[in-house]
Amino acid sequence: MKIGLFELADRLEGLLGVSHVLRDPELRGPYEVDWTRRWRGKAAMVVRPASAVEVAKAVLICADAGARIVIQGGNTGLVGGGVPLDGEVVISTTRMSWIGEIDVVSAQLSAGAGATLASVQQAASSGGFEVAIDLGARDSATLGGMVATNASGLSAVRFGRMSSRVVALEAVLADGTMISGTPGSRLGGHGYDLASLLIGSEGTLGIVTGVTLQLEQAPKSQATALLALDVGGRGAGGARGVVREGELVTESAVFTAGHLSSILRSQLRAVELFYRDGMDLVCDHARIPPPFQASHDAYLIIECAGVGDETAGEVAADIAGALLNCPLVVADAVATDAPTRARLWRYREGIPEAIASIGIPHKLDVYVPRMQMPGFIADLRSLARSVAPGWEVVVFGHVGVGNLHVNLLGVDVQSTAVDDVILELVIASGGSVSAEHGIGRAKAAWMPRVLSADQLGVMRILKRAMDPDALLNPGVMLPASDV
Repeated sequence: MKIGLFELADRLEGLLGVSHVLRDPELRGPYEVDWTRRWRGKAAMVVRPASAVEVAKAVLICADAGARIVIQGGNTGLVGGGVPLDGEVVISTTRMSWIGEIDVVSAQLSAGAGATLASVQQAASSGGFEVAIDLGARDSATLGGMVATNASGLSAVRFGRMSSRVVALEAVLADGTMISGTPGSRLGGHGYDLASLLIGSEGTLGIVTGVTLQLEQAPKSQATALLALDVGGRGAGGARGVVREGELVTESAVFTAGHLSSILRSQLRAVELFYRDGMDLVCDHARIPPPFQASHDAYLIIECAGVGDETAGEVAADIAGALLNCPLVVADAVATDAPTRARLWRYREGIPEAIASIGIPHKLDVYVPRMQMPGFIADLRSLARSVAPGWEVVVFGHVGVGNLHVNLLGVDVQSTAVDDVILELVIASGGSVSAEHGIGRAKAAWMPRVLSADQLGVMRILKRAMDPDALLNPGVMLPASDV
């Protein structure tokens, strides 16, 4: 006989202590809504284990009760994958924040799933290394969540996604089985590569509790450049019209990014695109002056690192040389010292916070092939004006890898109709409905549009084999009725 809710709570309190089993609605509240404030639900309780052993025991207790589980890390996702719907037990990984010693010989570092990216970056930096993956949400995003969604981020143009950084995983399966030291893609060859199976599975196949990362030597010098682009010296409302001008400026940004990539090659570590509206939002919200005297159609921010003993000044000179054949770059600011570089990055990294300050946004993280970006952006803005004139559309993203963040303001928070229209446009442009934040619940219904029936069939087989009672993250990636 399955145990009831009260006995479930009592047993979990006996395992973890009363202070780490949150039943009170006010205490549960922060775990029941994501940071965008769009995704909300209700948890039966929130449990906060401090180790893989405690996770395994908590999972077994939940299984005895037939209680479904939602796994939550830093709660920085955009697709509802870590937010409860109706009475699930939330397992928060944030107490598993341990960070081990650096293995300097193999350049590896192990840490708990609840360790924030920023804390791991700091630990790596103290030993002369870097994590080689970066997110704007570094202060709250956790390693477990980044593995679960196979995050990419700002440096993906140079170092790739999370899957390229993971050496080994520690995880707990739906039956409480603990797997440890599972070899990742770098050390495969010992049977099935279970780590790769769990990476990107969004908590539907197991709960990541620890990660071993491959580090890189920290560069000795870096330079950051903020570039302003205009089309023919005209603003977005120029003679050729708003929509066409928008297409041209995106085309110029994509061309410029490609040129810089071909010239700067391994030096290049980030290429970010945003537009006039994003710049204006950040300056207004943060109350900071714009970087240039005039306002411009679009902006690129690039970051480069020195190769070998190259100085920061030499890196800056390399950037200047690459810009000689970029006629659409009408203004630039280059920084080599850390404080000034951080000030330049603030114009890009401040956009999400500035957007959130004026309303609850619909955030769509999508992939669009770079050659299709100009038409996609133009069509997106045109669609917004014709379908819903009240929409405000703010787009920015990792142009180097085709990852765009589409933000829609002035839309009913509960409506998905707007999202559907945009995702149809993404698919028509040859893109994918998700890039780095996962499928979650928000895009589960779109899986048949992006994967074949055979691919989905294999996913269902894996889900039923590893989680036969569908206890882990119900409704994430695959609709609950489809498992």
